[in-house]
Amino acid sequence: MRWLFALLALVFSVSPARAQWFEVSSDHFLIYGDQSETQLLEFAQRLEMLHAAMVLRHKVELEKPSPSNRVVIYSVGSTTQVRKLADMKGSSVAGIYIPRAGATMAIVPRIRRASNVYDLSGETVLYHEYAHHFFNMITTRDFPRWLSEGYAEFYSSVKFEKDTVLLGAPAGHRAAEMAYAFKVPIRDLLSADGAWSTTGGEESSFYGQSWLLFHYLMFNKARAAQLGTYQELLAAGKPALEAAESAFGDLKALDEEVGIYAGKQRLTALGYLRSVLNTGPIRSRKISPSHEAIMPVLIQSRRGVDEEQAKRVVAEARNVAARFPDDPFVLAGLAEAELDAENPDAAIAAADRAIALDSNRIEAHIQKGHAMFAKAKTASAPDWKAVRTQYAKANRIEPDNPIPLIRYYTSFGQQGVSPPKIAVDGLARVAQLAPFDMGLKGDLAMQWRRDGLLDQALELLAPIANNPHQNESSDWARQQIEEIHAEMKAGKSSGQGAAKEASSRP
Repeated sequence: MRWLFALLALVFSVSPARAQWFEVSSDHFLIYGDQSETQLLEFAQRLEMLHAAMVLRHKVELEKPSPSNRVVIYSVGSTTQVRKLADMKGSSVAGIYIPRAGATMAIVPRIRRASNVYDLSGETVLYHEYAHHFFNMITTRDFPRWLSEGYAEFYSSVKFEKDTVLLGAPAGHRAAEMAYAFKVPIRDLLSADGAWSTTGGEESSFYGQSWLLFHYLMFNKARAAQLGTYQELLAAGKPALEAAESAFGDLKALDEEVGIYAGKQRLTALGYLRSVLNTGPIRSRKISPSHEAIMPVLIQSRRGVDEEQAKRVVAEARNVAARFPDDPFVLAGLAEAELDAENPDAAIAAADRAIALDSNRIEAHIQKGHAMFAKAKTASAPDWKAVRTQYAKANRIEPDNPIPLIRYYTSFGQQGVSPPKIAVDGLARVAQLAPFDMGLKGDLAMQWRRDGLLDQALELLAPIANNPHQNESSDWARQQIEEIHAEMKAGKSSGQGAAKEASSRP
């Protein structure tokens, strides 16, 4: 699989002794943690209030995600435990965030609030990443890096007061960066990728400056309209720096204004009464001993494992399943671990046992489909109809779960035949359900490129190319964009000639 990682380099305090595991479930989040049930409930409420405030701020209507398409957060104790589960021992990474259709997850140390206004807490970083997540749900446009990060920082500094939620509160966690790090020149800041270090490699104040500029443009009456103009110019295809100069005028003057703004004693924030924020129901339950035992297996499997890791994880999963042989949750976890270890027959057997105990266990149906898919890939006479039938069963249990729709579509490509309209429509539906999944955008873009829908393909590729977390997929997307523009210039109505080769990507 191709994982899209946003590694969160945080600093956390040492956690107290291990506590009982709890599960907290809300409309948009599923949280597992071995800490106080009250703390987890309050954290879920803060996350839902942030989501509700962002919905009001943007005046948008969003579908409630299906249960499997919520953000799953694992709060697991100390940074040492996080690194062990993420297989990143010896690194400075203290958490990971992975946005994937039907499997978005974060692994963080125990949830804690910032100890002071200047503290970069785990919650602050999660709010930042969720702002990116939310942003990708409400727009298909691509934006320069400063605007994307300034937007995320604006929401990451959310403050929860007794009766009010404040959006755009001062980002105290960027104070030291702003005071001591290298200042990015305004023209570099406003370029598409946003230069964020000097040639000597010094740390820059890119994030702090992005937050400050976004905050200033949001709340300055004269400049606020210019921010709207700027976004319209970007949407029309104007290069980032040219759009900034056209919308904001003299960039040196803008930079000076922002510098004066930074010295103000008080800054404006948007306040929303808690009473108007619909957070939906929030429920909690104590994790059973069997679920607690399989939890490390699930976290590692869903984070992603290599060959050696898979061997260790499946051994642990088998031990847990031997202790709890009649628990469908455990058996579904075993099926996933067996498949990661390239034992598809064992995975199917475990999934079938889980389904026999709970016919609606969606995870078991999906893992059985994955195992059948894996077997079909190497079979001399693969039964792709049976594979698709299995994913159809999963789809009937949870129609808006993205994974069965994705794998139903990809089964046709693996078979070497063109997908029918129903499969392509299913993939397009997933793109609506999970617009934050950049890999999915790439798959649909390539399908539309093959179908000759070049404008639509470009629209999907742009956010990948300009992803704030640049990676191989970003490079791949830029290459596809160049090729599609060349095809359009040559007057081609379809990119079929080049699309087959281009569809293999990071």
